[in-house]
Amino acid sequence: MTATNQFSLRRISLILRADWLENRRTWLYTAAALLIGWVLLQWGSFGIYSSSKVDNLFGLFGLIMLINYCRHVGRKLHRTKGNFLALPASNVEKYAAIILEGALFYLALLLFYGLAHLIVGLLLQAWVRPLPTVVGGATFGSVVTALFFSVLMLLSYVSFPKRPLLIYVGAIGIYTIINVCIMLHIGWESFSISFVTINSNPTGVTDSHDLAGINSTLFDAANRIMDASFAYVLAAATLALMYIIYIKVKELEHR
Repeated sequence: MTATNQFSLRRISLILRADWLENRRTWLYTAAALLIGWVLLQWGSFGIYSSSKVDNLFGLFGLIMLINYCRHVGRKLHRTKGNFLALPASNVEKYAAIILEGALFYLALLLFYGLAHLIVGLLLQAWVRPLPTVVGGATFGSVVTALFFSVLMLLSYVSFPKRPLLIYVGAIGIYTIINVCIMLHIGWESFSISFVTINSNPTGVTDSHDLAGINSTLFDAANRIMDASFAYVLAAATLALMYIIYIKVKELEHR
């Protein structure tokens, strides 16, 4: 076996190191700007202890970092003058380096969050809630959903270098329409079941509150079942998208 078809952690580390040496100045300036902006927004917020504002700030800066990461990956894969795809490493190693970079970007987001809250806490001389709900209270469904949309954005930048955000917004729109259709179907089915239940009542008399209760119970039960199963569907879809990204990286290398 040659050196380029063996999986090597050392070559992955060299790829990450080369990427860091090439982009470190830009990344450091961006990191400083994000940290300063986060501190100013958090410090200037009157509801600093509000869970919703903490979560909104985390989501806002997380989205900014995700866009920067996906743009960085798309740019280095599609640029004509570059040596990322020509590096002496296998497709799996290059793909692993891309995924590890995404994990490092997320760790940097958590680091910025901690530093911003530490600085704001020192300025206000008050302890700020340490973790946002999206981190401290994360569930399997919320984690899978965040991963799905993150991988979907990465795929849009890898596959469509000209208008990746437009493609991404369109994909989110399709996802939203599918969700709305599923919810409408569940609501109609729960209403149909309650209607059959009422008609099968031998007295023929049913209180309107009973009808509302039946509809609410059936809808909530169906919604919980859908949430539990939909998380696994999204997990499978996320793995499929990650495999498609790997195929696209392989195609770009041999193009």
